[in-house]
Amino acid sequence: MNTLSEDFLKELECPVCMEYMASPIMMCKSGHNICNSCRPKLKECPTCRQPFLNVRNKALENLSLLAKYPCPYKRYGCQLVFTQERITEHQTVCPYRSYNCPLSEAEGIMCKWIGIREDMREHIEAQHRNRLTQVDFLKEVLLRKYRPEIKYSRVIFACDEVFYQQFEVIDNVFYFVIQHIGPENYDLKFQYNFTLASQEHEESISISFVARSCKLDIATIHRSGQCVKLCFDTVKNFLNENNSLKFEFYIRQL
Repeated sequence: MNTLSEDFLKELECPVCMEYMASPIMMCKSGHNICNSCRPKLKECPTCRQPFLNVRNKALENLSLLAKYPCPYKRYGCQLVFTQERITEHQTVCPYRSYNCPLSEAEGIMCKWIGIREDMREHIEAQHRNRLTQVDFLKEVLLRKYRPEIKYSRVIFACDEVFYQQFEVIDNVFYFVIQHIGPENYDLKFQYNFTLASQEHEESISISFVARSCKLDIATIHRSGQCVKLCFDTVKNFLNENNSLKFEFYIRQL
């Protein structure tokens, strides 16, 4: 980008979050700009402490539509630039898009690693091998002395991809979720199957769902019902005399 473009993009930076502003761009009494995301969080302009006006900077908004924005993941290596209309579309599929470690919210770990998708496998193998499961087809799991108050989570390697598995009980509902570590509109889709069976195999439950992207919040997946969602009283019927939980699962490409 030439100097003029860089200077113009500097004017489009929000003074609070430092992200590039897009319509609507709001103004303060002195004419300073702020992005629409930061405006509701502040009572006065961070630059001059003057009050905000209920006025948009339409001139800057129109110019912003003509600007070429660098990819937000430029610091990770992406050198592409896009108009405002296309930058959001690119962000979801950018190979340099940043991801949190799948175990960033796992109890007892809370890993702070952030990096690109192609580096994640190496990170998991180096730092979280004890929470890693390799699945070639069908995986049988025996969880001894199952405790419903614990949130169980693991990283799964399957189909040459990385997945995150989590199951827990909330308000007497048993949830089992597998998420794909990838963008929302990834070219490939994956399905996981979860099976519970009694010791005599007289009774069983088998459910399949599409693995949603890790970019979707798990609580949102729970509410949508797009995951294994069973009354915990039903699950109790499949615990053995030692209170162990046995289940099977597999992941396949659709």
